[in-house]
Amino acid sequence: YLSIYGDHFIDEFPANVEKEFKLKMAMIPARPGSSKMLSPRSIRKHGIALHQFFNHLADHGWISGRPVKFKLPSLSESPAPRKWKEGSQDKVTGRIVKLLQEAKNKPGKKSRRMSEAEIYANHLRAWMVNQHIGLRLAEVWSLRIENLDLEDGNVIIPGYLEMDAGLDNANQPFKIVFRSKSGRTESSAIPEACLEFLKQDLGEKKEGWFLSRSDGSAAYRTPQALGKVFERHQKAVG
Repeated sequence: YLSIYGDHFIDEFPANVEKEFKLKMAMIPARPGSSKMLSPRSIRKHGIALHQFFNHLADHGWISGRPVKFKLPSLSESPAPRKWKEGSQDKVTGRIVKLLQEAKNKPGKKSRRMSEAEIYANHLRAWMVNQHIGLRLAEVWSLRIENLDLEDGNVIIPGYLEMDAGLDNANQPFKIVFRSKSGRTESSAIPEACLEFLKQDLGEKKEGWFLSRSDGSAAYRTPQALGKVFERHQKAVG
């Protein structure tokens, strides 16, 4: 709020602030340097927090009632779905494959827990199952190899999963906790092109995290971290 309207007394709100609040908030980046703006859900969250603050002041007798009531986005409002340019998905695949091949030709750094090639191999795995099978970020992030049935061509999504995931980037232990959207165990068919990729990629591996570090730890602490990987590749191809 202060970044938009600046500081002022509680009885000196700008004219039309109730209507303009959500419009001006929608022009604020989701995070510094990001091209994405605050989502309707985030704007609603900030507005409700201000309303609660006003109520707190009124309850203690420091002000006489709520000074303004912002018009906030409804819960049904959401960002427009991403529209892919023709060929963009193939470009992302091609970009990751190229980076992976280049990384394989580079000498690894002993100080790193993962080589560049291992990092890009995880990018490619995640991208393939996200795009070809349609798994959500959290489903890809929490996927176990033993839940990939490559004989029958199915992937099993457990209703609930909670497991130790090894060590994160800071060498701190963490867990992966996942609950499916329905709360029930589900399965999805693996398209032929993705199935062949998985058979070649996984080889003889039968268990462990689908996205993993060389020590067996899960590669990402949160699904949001994986989402940022996709975002960078998508941004690079336009």
